[in-house]
Amino acid sequence: MFALLLLISNSSDATAFYWVGNGGTWNGLSTHWSTVSGGAGGAGVPSSADSVIFDANSFSVSGQTVNIIGDRSCKNISWQGVTNMPTFQCNITSTLSVSGSLVFSPNMILDFQGILDLKFGGVLDFDLNTADLTFDGTIRFDADDGAGAISAWFLQNDLETTSN
Repeated sequence: MFALLLLISNSSDATAFYWVGNGGTWNGLSTHWSTVSGGAGGAGVPSSADSVIFDANSFSVSGQTVNIIGDRSCKNISWQGVTNMPTFQCNITSTLSVSGSLVFSPNMILDFQGILDLKFGGVLDFDLNTADLTFDGTIRFDADDGAGAISAWFLQNDLETTSN
């Protein structure tokens, strides 16, 4: 958690967006996004510069799904501390681009059939923690920021995919 907070604080333009209000669509109404854990929704929708956090205040009941439809991007994603076994779903025609750390939890279900585009650019190192969950979609790695700086990502556990 400390590492995620450190990454969030490294960018003055970044906002930490917390998911609230149980299941819904990531790119739908901003009613599911807050700038504080457990706070009121309506803070807007995260951009590629922002960190996305799912935690113990995100889901009050089990059986909830966060669905990505279309293309979305963010800096970091953390599911640490999430409760009630939510499902993170991305349909086959959608892409999620992450340019920082990605941390899942064993307390979630991954139904990811789209494209996970990991774009680690710059001189920072990032964590990739899959919580031993299996990806059904495509995972693309891109560690070159185009300016010659190469990032590193640290795989915290097994990475398993049923696709390419």
